[in-house]
Amino acid sequence: MYGVGYKEQFGYLYKENLPSVARQNVVLRRSATCSNNGLVAGVQSQYFSSVLDREWQFYCCRYSRRCPYSCWKTTDVPEHYREEGEMVIPSYGYFIRGAQTTFSGVLRDRQWKYILCRMTNFDCEFENH
Repeated sequence: MYGVGYKEQFGYLYKENLPSVARQNVVLRRSATCSNNGLVAGVQSQYFSSVLDREWQFYCCRYSRRCPYSCWKTTDVPEHYREEGEMVIPSYGYFIRGAQTTFSGVLRDRQWKYILCRMTNFDCEFENH
């Protein structure tokens, strides 16, 4: 039984205070995990031409009072910049709990790592924030 949905957000990652040459070479990394033991239920992005990047929004929801366990992070998706990315959850019973993105200022592209977890099949009191 799903509860109320909520949103976690990756802002576009850009350093306005860097000189223009340095700005081009920046590699920035950011991660987000659904709070309150949540799972990713949807993803949306919006492109901003002023920074040549996207703002990503991850929509999260709670799965009853279940808790994540056996979490791990995938390898880079795509494996190399400027490739198409595809990620298939490798085992039944895993859910996406969050993501980490690395942005290359030179290539104007991103790679992703996803945080995958199993969920308990019983209610638990533990809560990740």
